[in-house]
This record gives sequence, C-alpha cells and structure tokens, in this order.
Amino acid sequence: MEAEVKTNKYAGCKIFKFSLSTGGSCYIIPKYGCKKGFAAAVINVGSSDISAQKEGEKIMFPSGTAHFTEHKMFEKETGDAMAEFSKLGANANAFTDLSKTVYYFSCSDNFYEALNVLIQMVFKPYFSENTIERERQIIEREIAMYKDENGWKAYFSMLSSLYGESRRFEEISGSIESIYKISANTLRKFYDCFYTGENISFVICADIDPMKCAEIIEENSVKRKHEKIVYSCEEFDLHERFADKSEKSKMPVFDIGFAIDKKADIKNICCAEIITEALYGRGSLYRRKMLKKNICAFPLNVSQCFGRGFYFVSAEGRSLKSRQAVHYAFYEMKKAAVNGIDSKTLDYAKNMCTQRLISIFKDAQSIVMQQSILNNINSDLFEKYDCIQNIETDYIMYMLEKGFGKANISVAVHGI
Repeated sequence: MEAEVKTNKYAGCKIFKFSLSTGGSCYIIPKYGCKKGFAAAVINVGSSDISAQKEGEKIMFPSGTAHFTEHKMFEKETGDAMAEFSKLGANANAFTDLSKTVYYFSCSDNFYEALNVLIQMVFKPYFSENTIERERQIIEREIAMYKDENGWKAYFSMLSSLYGESRRFEEISGSIESIYKISANTLRKFYDCFYTGENISFVICADIDPMKCAEIIEENSVKRKHEKIVYSCEEFDLHERFADKSEKSKMPVFDIGFAIDKKADIKNICCAEIITEALYGRGSLYRRKMLKKNICAFPLNVSQCFGRGFYFVSAEGRSLKSRQAVHYAFYEMKKAAVNGIDSKTLDYAKNMCTQRLISIFKDAQSIVMQQSILNNINSDLFEKYDCIQNIETDYIMYMLEKGFGKANISVAVHGI
C-alpha cells in the first residue's frame, strides 16, 4: 500500500493517509514514545440521517436509529466486543452526534490485536432481536438523564428554531416513542444503507508502524457489492427565531445558532473558527464587556457541526442575564458585518486558532478526536493548519456576511 505523507514542523509528527479498497480512508499519525495509543473508526452517519434510497426504494428510519445502532454494534454472536477489548487491556467506547458515529479504543499494549477487534466490529455486525428490549431500556435511561440538562435542551431548542420541526434535528437518542419503533431488522437496514465502505474511515495515533496498521485494516475490511444508495437532504427555510423556555434554573443556558449557507469545506471551517474567535473568544471585546458589566463570567463554548445538507455554528453560554448576553453577542456580529474586523483582531484570532491546533498534538486522544471531525470532508489537521495561516481577509469578510447574517440566526434560552 502507498501512503500520502504530510509533515508539519510545529506538530512534530507526520500524517500518513492511506486509501482503502473499500472506498474509505485511513489517517495514521505515528507518535513515537507515546505510552497509550488511540484509534477510532469514524462512520459518516449521525442522528440527522433518517432516510435513504437503496436501489430505488425510499427507506425512512425512526429518530434515534443511528444511536441505537451504535449501542448494538458491540454485540457479537458469541460474547461482545467490549469484553474482547477488556481482555486485551483496552478501554473502548463510542458516541453518536448529528453527523457521525465514532467507535474508539485506547491501550498501552496489544494495540494491533485491539485494532483488529475494532475492524471486525464495524464490518461484521450482529443484530439480534433477543437483546433489543434490554438495549431499549438502557437508551430510555439515557433519554431521561438528558431531559433536565439545560445545555442539552437549549442546543436542540436552538436547532428546532433554526431548522424548523424537522425530524433530522430531534435529540440524538430519539424519543421514548421513536425507539419503540426500532427492531433488529431496522438496524440491519440502517447498517446496510449507511455503513458502506466509503462511509467508514479510520484514525490512529500511537507508537506503531503505519504501514502495518494500514495493512491490518485493508486485509480485514469487508468489501461489499456495490449498491446504488442516495442519501436524502431536505431543504430548510432559514430565518431568525427565538425560543425562550421559562423553567427555573440556578444557571440559565443560551445557545446561538448560525446556519452557514456555504459548503462545509476546510476553508469555510477555518474561516468560521477565526470569525468566532475574533468576536467571542477569550481576548475579544465581547468577552471583556461581559466581565466588566458582570453579565457572563463564563466564555462562550463555540463549536461547528456539518453533515448531509446542513452546516451550522453553535455558541453556548451560561449567565443569569442570558438575554443581555445574547443581545451583546448579536450587536458584535452585526457591527462586524457592517464594519468588518480590524487586522489586529484578525491576526490575534488566527494566532489563537493556530496555538489551539498545535496544542492538540501533545495528546494522542486529542489528535484522533479532532482528525475524526475532518475525515468526512476528506481533509486533515495539517491542511487545517495551512488554511488558517493562508486564508484571505477578503474571504473572511465574505463569510461573515454570507454565513453569519441576521437571516441565518436562531437563539434558545433555557432556565430563566
């Protein structure tokens, strides 16, 4: 196998990218001297993926199917993958978000053996009706656990306000009603539609031989016959909305959502990160105002999410004066859209984004998790570094106007 090899003098490592015969990719970052290695299988499917056309047949899935599938993927016909990881001294887990599902493990020994368990798990599932009810009860408890979490509620209220009542943006675990519509047959259909070769990629960071890892993945990946599958993406009516929930709370949470009317490529992702760092980061005028006026003691938690047919930025904050915090956040964005962002602030924001990215390379887990975000757009952390350094000011201003305009904003406040 041949690899595309990239280097970055500030990261102190290399990225080996291998193309698999299944259509997926494998990103391997050797970290020599690393005591604990980390690996992940990244599946290009999340909770927002609820429909597909397979060989001309349109299939609709209940909300929460991606998350339910994640739970059941650890099951095997004899035993379960979690027990196999444990025997090898590896810690394994998984998560589902709106756009992807990630299965991962970490270990100090038996890395190649644990990697093989991971590969077998994602390519050779076993869905049994016998254990569906047990798993359903576990997921019911998860749903109940998040029911009273203000940050969780604010996030999904923001999405509901931003994208309307689309089922694609219901809570990741689904609802009590929807998970009772899921059977072993549902999971098998979902797997066949979305766990295709091109949708399964890998990220590895450990003290390992990259070629040996790539060969293990290539040899144990399952090549399926080609089927024509079309993933459905509905159109959304975007406009400014405000969701204000009145439940009492010790610390109200607000979430501002910006629907980005652009493709989620590496340039736009870097651009959005620079803009939000300039306007809402720790060194921003907004942050200084919040502290001076005693409105918001906590910095905003800014994240980006992108999947099939959507791309948005979320800015979450916690404040007893949430409405005032939101007002000032809007003001800073509107002012920047009209007047632009001065060069000194942009340079500072670029530097902060750069330093944050470089700091990731100190830790194998951080490297894998951050690279997993970029897998599905066929990009990598070094390309992100180069993009931050070279992005043009004119393009940042264009994105500020196009992606962060008033027509694309939604707000949710919980706990007032």
